[in-house]
Amino acid sequence: MKTRKINISLLVILTTLTAGFRYSRIVSVKNRSAQKEYIVNAIDDALITYYAIYGVYPASVDELLKHTEVSYDKTYWYIEYEAFAQNQKPYVRVLEQGDLK
Repeated sequence: MKTRKINISLLVILTTLTAGFRYSRIVSVKNRSAQKEYIVNAIDDALITYYAIYGVYPASVDELLKHTEVSYDKTYWYIEYEAFAQNQKPYVRVLEQGDLK
C-alpha cells in the first residue's frame, strides 16, 4: 500500500513537470514570435525614418543600424537585407540563426 502511494505521487509529480516543460516551450515560442515581430516593425519604422531624413534607403543593414536606434540579439537573430536601388524600399526578412542551417 505504501509503495502504491509513492508510485502515484511520483506519477503526479512527473505529469506536472512534463506539463510545465510543455508550457514553458509554448511561452518561449510565443516570446520569440513577438520578438521577431517587434524587430520587423522596428526595422520597417527605421527604414521609413532613414528615407525621410536622407532621401534614400540605406545600402546595407549595417548602415541602417549605425544611424538608428534599432538593436537586437545578433547571436539569435539574422537580418536578411537586399537593397535594390536607393529609392526602392529594401527587402528585409528576420530569421532565427537556427533557420539558416
